[in-house]
Amino acid sequence: MSTPQGRELEQAVMAIRGGNRARAETLLKALLIRHPHHPGALHLLGVAARQGNDSTNAERYFRDSLAASAKQPSVLVDLGNLLRTTNRPTEAEACLVRATRIEPKLAPAWYALALVLRSSGRL
Repeated sequence: MSTPQGRELEQAVMAIRGGNRARAETLLKALLIRHPHHPGALHLLGVAARQGNDSTNAERYFRDSLAASAKQPSVLVDLGNLLRTTNRPTEAEACLVRATRIEPKLAPAWYALALVLRSSGRL
């Protein structure tokens, strides 16, 4: 990632992986001030919120990221997993099916979809 935005996203990813959610959020919110609908920053804010057990904000950020750029299978998988774990299997399934249609070889999407189908007794 050679752009300034890319470097900021990379720093945020490293902060999330290192467990420094506050640092990641600071970096991402600063990026969003300059680029209010940046899908990558919104997605990573969702990841950070999910890491902090804040399902409400995680869902909002994932949905905002998809509104900014709809064809993001990884965001759909993250949202689908969030919906699955918050007992919303129908919505989760819809997200995960969308992800598999966009990127048919995306294993995490198929895995999460299988979990949804298994929990509903359809697999």
